[in-house]
Amino acid sequence: MRQKIDKYDFKAFGQAIKAARKAKRITQRALAETLHVAVKYLADIENVGKIPSVPVLIQLVRTCGLPRERYFNPAVLQ
Repeated sequence: MRQKIDKYDFKAFGQAIKAARKAKRITQRALAETLHVAVKYLADIENVGKIPSVPVLIQLVRTCGLPRERYFNPAVLQ
């Protein structure tokens, strides 16, 4: 019998990114250029809950000023 594995819902992460980006008055295009990703990729993260790659996830948290402890284990951040 397979065990059910809980998955993190990235829709909430996307909403947090979108809210932080708007609060900083940064356009999707400008943020996408800063991260060196396509605007569509960023839009999918914000609106659909697409799971970002780890490097993009780290850059988004840093650039948008989100609390790192919410998304990463504090023991790993040292």
